[in-house]
Amino acid sequence: MKKKFTPSETFGARLRQARLAAGLTQAAVAAHICVDRSTYTKYELGLVEPSLVTAYHLSRLLDTTLDDLLRPER
Repeated sequence: MKKKFTPSETFGARLRQARLAAGLTQAAVAAHICVDRSTYTKYELGLVEPSLVTAYHLSRLLDTTLDDLLRPER
């Protein structure tokens, strides 16, 4: 089942919510996408945006859609 997010959330907040729903740690997600944990933390904090390819891998790992993670606020 795909996760749904509220439109007012930022990419980082949606990413964190999806990670927690999947029961994964930041370190586990970072290892899966081959980045340092500190880099992944910056994704969740909104300090750095992942590449489109990385965002795709995140959506697959976290069982959500790329659209749900990347869509702009409405």
